[in-house]
Amino acid sequence: MLEFYQAYADYRDLMDLTEEMLSTVAREATGSDTATFGGETISFAGAVPPRVAARGGARGGVPAARRERGAGGPARPRRAAALADRLKVTYPDGAGAGKIAAAIFEALCEASLVQPTFVYDFPTEVSPLSKQRPDDADTVERFELYVGRFEWPMPSAN
Repeated sequence: MLEFYQAYADYRDLMDLTEEMLSTVAREATGSDTATFGGETISFAGAVPPRVAARGGARGGVPAARRERGAGGPARPRRAAALADRLKVTYPDGAGAGKIAAAIFEALCEASLVQPTFVYDFPTEVSPLSKQRPDDADTVERFELYVGRFEWPMPSAN
């Protein structure tokens, strides 16, 4: 396990640093840029891992969600709930649009993240203690790294 912090850095800086370390750490630890996990070959060879916004990842991975952009105001939770219901995704009672979006992402998108992938810009509702984006109070500056269909531990900007 590797955990690190960096003062005066934001989450994009930490994604950059993580990106730089992936290939080196894999090579030093195993002698190879690739690993096999769950029958899949995972490459850590210097390629830049994709970066996917959490809500965008849910929309991109689910055709029905692509049509749900721009659902603002008080109708947002109702529209998100209706979409989740159509997709047969369960979510907690009383969940707002952010928690429902996270449930859709977890249920329908996480399983496709085999190669290293950064998922960032999570709904504030699921990470209320993270730093909010200055241009969007409904979104926080946080990321998760997925490899082999699993979330790896998340670094933190201080």
